[in-house]
Amino acid sequence: MNDDVGVTPITAEAKAVEQVTRTVQARHPNVPPEHIAELARAEHQRYAKARIREFVPLLVERALLSKLYAHEQSP
Repeated sequence: MNDDVGVTPITAEAKAVEQVTRTVQARHPNVPPEHIAELARAEHQRYAKARIREFVPLLVERALLSKLYAHEQSP
């Protein structure tokens, strides 16, 4: 039986982005969770018009990690 019955691709994508956000928050406990969530929302919004959606959660995660790394490296 398919557990994804009735789940639209956008809903599944939003859930995947939420999971990515929680994972990044767990890996960066010194960063306020609200800050990471806001960055995730902004990055997710960047892909609102993307035609191919499969990799959006991965792209959001990579952008989050890149921004957090850049922030850690700044003086």
